[in-house]
Amino acid sequence: MKARTLMSEPTLDQWRHLYDLAVRIWDLKPWDWLLEHQVFAVRDPEDPNRLGFVSVMGAASEFPAVIAYLGQEALWNFRRLTLHPEIFSMEEVSRQLLLLRQIMLSFEQPTALAPEDRERMARLEVDWQGELYPVFRSSVPAYFPWFLEADEARFLALVLEQTLEVAPLVQCGEITLRPDDHPRYYIRILVEDEDGVRWEGRWEKVEPPPLRRVRFSLPEAEVEKAGTLPQRDDTLLEVQMELAPALGPIQNQPGERPFFPYFFMAVWMGGKQPQVAHVRLIQPAEAPQLAESFAHLLLETFHKIGERPREVRMAPRAHYVQVAQWLSGLLDFRVRVEPLTYLPETWDFVTTHAGKEAEG
Repeated sequence: MKARTLMSEPTLDQWRHLYDLAVRIWDLKPWDWLLEHQVFAVRDPEDPNRLGFVSVMGAASEFPAVIAYLGQEALWNFRRLTLHPEIFSMEEVSRQLLLLRQIMLSFEQPTALAPEDRERMARLEVDWQGELYPVFRSSVPAYFPWFLEADEARFLALVLEQTLEVAPLVQCGEITLRPDDHPRYYIRILVEDEDGVRWEGRWEKVEPPPLRRVRFSLPEAEVEKAGTLPQRDDTLLEVQMELAPALGPIQNQPGERPFFPYFFMAVWMGGKQPQVAHVRLIQPAEAPQLAESFAHLLLETFHKIGERPREVRMAPRAHYVQVAQWLSGLLDFRVRVEPLTYLPETWDFVTTHAGKEAEG
């Protein structure tokens, strides 16, 4: 099998167990009665703070799947996207789903199998009888769904085992899973006492994820240098930085997990016609690093146009508004959050055109 860059690859025994569980899931077909918003959780016995929130998909004619969203942040964002679809465009939903940490078993057309999947199934002598084939993947925020690592395989096996236990309980009415149960969830927990070791289900409140405060610093000299740039009264800059799936996935080296880049664009209105002042692709990173990248790129843009704009505009729900506001206090410009005028058309053209070139 082709070498892959993984922290640790699952053993053949782990894979054999996962395919055995896939057969049982396929035979049970829990998507015949479970909806994606009927979520339950599995607590990792090796890390009690780790919860996988399990959603069964397939009732709405999409490919069947059992997905575990990992952690409270993934759960809260999944709920926001699925329970309030009216406030998001399909493009925004697709982009946000790429930011959810998850592991999954999906059943796909044979064409979806990677060579590694086929080689593994042949090596294990998996005699698959279904018209759709099992595919096991892991999703890390902003990265392309990729092959499981050993610990992910271990936890996904627990998720699938508990799905086989919980789904029949829902079908017969012994437990009821409803969206309005939130923030209480039915959680499967491994219990060890004088009676032995067993899995039990308990209803527990799940706390929301803690607010992430992005903290970073810039060299004082860099900010001071930008402060020396001239400033006119009638100039404005529209900026945007967000995940751009149309530009990816990008793979730096064979075997590495491909990623979807963040894309930064700035459009400057300093004359009669708007001009693209700066564009940059950025590899995914932790939030503080991305915020710092945005701050550097904003200052780079000021130097490219040779001045500090009087006003910087960012779209509603744009990332890193607070970063721009922080810089505005140091460099004396306004930050306005409103629908953009000049940037969207250029953004759409660049990302769509580049995406088509990548596909070609």
